[in-house]
Amino acid sequence: MKQLKTVLCICAIVCALLLTAAQAGAVSTGGCGDNGKNVLWTLDDEGTLTISGEGAIRDSSSSPWAYFTVRRIVVEEGVTRVGQRAFYNLNHVKEVRLPESLVSIGTEAFYGCAGLREISIPSAVTEIGESAFNGCSRLFKVNTDDLAAWCAIQFKSAFANPLYPARQLYVNNEKVLSLEIPQGVTAIGDFAFYTSPEFRSVKLPEGLESIGRYAFYDCSGVTEIQLPDSLKEVGKDAFARCVRLNEVTLGSVIGEKTMKELSVPADALKMVTVSDGTASLAPEAFKDYRKLESVVLPASLKTVGKDAFLNCSGLKNVVVTDLGAWCGVAFECPFSNPLLYAPAMWLKEDGLLTKVTDPEIPDGVTAINDYAFYHYRGIRSVTLPETVVSIGDCAFAGCAALKEAALSPDLAAVGKDAFKECVSLREITVGKLIGELTLSDMSIPAKNIKMVTVLDSAAAIAPEAFKNCGSLESVVLPASVQSYGKDAFSDCNRLRNVVIDDLAAWCRAAFACPFSNPLLHADHLYLKDENGVLTDLIAVQVPEGIAEIKPFAFYGFHALRALELPESVTRIGQNAFKECVGLQSALLPKTTAVIGREAFSGCTGLTKLSLPGSETEIAQDAFKGCSSLADLKIGRLIENKTLKQLWIPTASLKKIAVAEGVAAIAAEAFMNCGKAEEIVLPASLTAIGKDAFYGCTSLRRADVADIRSWLSVDLACPFSNPLFYAHRLFVRGAEVLALTVPQGVAEIKDYAFCSAWNINALHLPDSVKRIGANAFFGCNSLTKAGLPEGVEILGDFAFRSCKNLTDLILPASLTYVGKGAFDGCAKLKNIWYAGTKEQWAAICGPDRDIMLDPKATVHYDSAATADDIRIVINGDADGDGLVTPADARITLRVAVHLEPCEKGSGTFAACDWNCDGNVTADDARMILRRSVCLA
Repeated sequence: MKQLKTVLCICAIVCALLLTAAQAGAVSTGGCGDNGKNVLWTLDDEGTLTISGEGAIRDSSSSPWAYFTVRRIVVEEGVTRVGQRAFYNLNHVKEVRLPESLVSIGTEAFYGCAGLREISIPSAVTEIGESAFNGCSRLFKVNTDDLAAWCAIQFKSAFANPLYPARQLYVNNEKVLSLEIPQGVTAIGDFAFYTSPEFRSVKLPEGLESIGRYAFYDCSGVTEIQLPDSLKEVGKDAFARCVRLNEVTLGSVIGEKTMKELSVPADALKMVTVSDGTASLAPEAFKDYRKLESVVLPASLKTVGKDAFLNCSGLKNVVVTDLGAWCGVAFECPFSNPLLYAPAMWLKEDGLLTKVTDPEIPDGVTAINDYAFYHYRGIRSVTLPETVVSIGDCAFAGCAALKEAALSPDLAAVGKDAFKECVSLREITVGKLIGELTLSDMSIPAKNIKMVTVLDSAAAIAPEAFKNCGSLESVVLPASVQSYGKDAFSDCNRLRNVVIDDLAAWCRAAFACPFSNPLLHADHLYLKDENGVLTDLIAVQVPEGIAEIKPFAFYGFHALRALELPESVTRIGQNAFKECVGLQSALLPKTTAVIGREAFSGCTGLTKLSLPGSETEIAQDAFKGCSSLADLKIGRLIENKTLKQLWIPTASLKKIAVAEGVAAIAAEAFMNCGKAEEIVLPASLTAIGKDAFYGCTSLRRADVADIRSWLSVDLACPFSNPLFYAHRLFVRGAEVLALTVPQGVAEIKDYAFCSAWNINALHLPDSVKRIGANAFFGCNSLTKAGLPEGVEILGDFAFRSCKNLTDLILPASLTYVGKGAFDGCAKLKNIWYAGTKEQWAAICGPDRDIMLDPKATVHYDSAATADDIRIVINGDADGDGLVTPADARITLRVAVHLEPCEKGSGTFAACDWNCDGNVTADDARMILRRSVCLA
């Protein structure tokens, strides 16, 4: 065995010596083809290895020229393949020339050619074996004259590609910095541009369908790359270690593969543009690309997969080209939408970018899809067109800067959490949907809303629609709303303004309860006209044609000051004006048939009320708590019912007016109106029931239409006559001092002027036949009085308690003087009677006591008449017994000598108000003041 090893060593040495000797010679030759001598080689004394022939250089386990010093390799045309390890470890080789006929390079063909500086790969080469250029450590230049052919080469590994050691690609000997793959290339092979750090950008052609594994691996200088829409396949780590890649344009491939699957590194990527035509983004497409700042998305986008932008926390801008299309994108989850992170959305139109802060969604859009603007912090307001009928789940959720949202009028559905966490939302415009859903149902944070506008597509307001809108200040409501659900405005305690465009429609609307009505809280009700001008309805005049004021229509509206209802109103619903604490006057028509329960209850500021109805039904507590009611005008209701029965509080009543047309006042009608100071009675009145004014102890004046009509009233008792407490009689505002009864009156009714202290003279016509019982009871201002011829009956107690009466003229026509006729007439001294003593005895009768004071003297057969004691009333210039503005005018005319008047006449005396013997303008002024009760 030792001998064999020794022999082999000697042979090896001999061969080495022979080879060295051959190299020292001028030329060495041999065959290296697959078929022996089809491919030949020669090596000259300068180290140039020339290979010629046709066909392939055969594969070897080691280079046939391993023991030669080869410095240059020239492969001539005709050679088609460089075999396996053909030039393995020829580390002295500095130059290689390959023929255009070459189609493949075998495994490790140039392995270890450490001295090789540059190489041109022929365009016919389609395959380069594994590690073909491994160890070519000084290789710095790789050239090709056909970039398309280069893309088609099948590199068996990274080390098969000379770019791995060279790192620089030349095309036609020009260094490539911006790589542009030519049109027509449909595939880029594996490892095609492996480790090409000199590239700054890569542009790929439309039509490219695939990019192989590691194709652009470690192209660390590339900052921008465009992936065409035609691209379908991208191999493993195609763009791995492209650490400076910050901008990528890509197409439909992103609908199937994520950026990680495309091997696009996340290290530096800041901008992605998805090209037009792309319909979808794959689930997790951009997941964990934390440095991504901007993304441009096309109008063609239809779906975005789950978590497509999860953890893209560095996003700042989202650019779209069509807001309408964006609204239709199907986002699978919140993290599918880049707006979750990006604070700015931009609309690109005609190359110009406009920040989307107040988007007006275009007409034609029918739906805002789920998550469409999820957590978009840049949106301040949004306006939806009429075509939008649905808003998806979480569509605007988390839009923290959103202040105004104008929803479409025919919006029919709002998804779960659509406006959740819109903490800045202050104004909302909503249509018919508010008839079915509450703000809470729409996930609109009710506590922050300050203004709500309801569009005229709404026919109803849902129960609890705006409940707990604690910041709500204004609400605009259309005429189309016909019903307001229960508690629709409950707890809207800061509501200040309610705006409507049709008062009639408001009155017709049905309110389910007090908290259905925003007026319960509001300070103002505004009526908006067709020009948008607002009128503050402090005084409400309900339009003609309204038949009913619905229950709760103005419930709690404390700013209402005055109310006037038209003749068309027949019904006022329950609680219609309850707790309108600012209401001061209410004028209700005579046509009102029903006033509902508590209709005006709690109107504590109501001072003036007109109730001229006839058959009106007033429900329980209709006016309960109207504690300030001071001025009441009432109609035929009072004929059959008392104020108490009509639920009208009397505690504060100061003035009561009974409307014209009322024929009677019911018994006890105004009983115990203890603060009433004035009562006005109509000419139509014919009867006042028993105790109608009992307890009205504060009455100061009773005003009648005229003396004739007053004398037609039947008074049931003294307390039927307001004069019993008032003591002062007025006719249409003018105080009666000298009572002048018009001609034609036949009777002074019982109690007619009972306790009328202001009457100091009587002027009765000869038509009077009867003076009723207590007719002048308590007229203590009378000093002299005369009854005309024709009076037949002087009723019981007719002049009772006329304590200042001194002289009385009675006619012979008397046939009866009632008992107590002169009771309490302590100063009566003279009765001038035209009849005889016998007649006197007959008319006074032995069976009754007329209570004539013993000191009084009856003068029989007297010739004195009533005209003899006509008393001049100071200020009564025209002698009608009243002091009126007409008297002031006469006085002024006398003062300036336009009216003839003899000094000493009755007229002159009446005009001389201050009794100084002269009639001046001062007298006229004082008479005028007296006529209007200012003096």
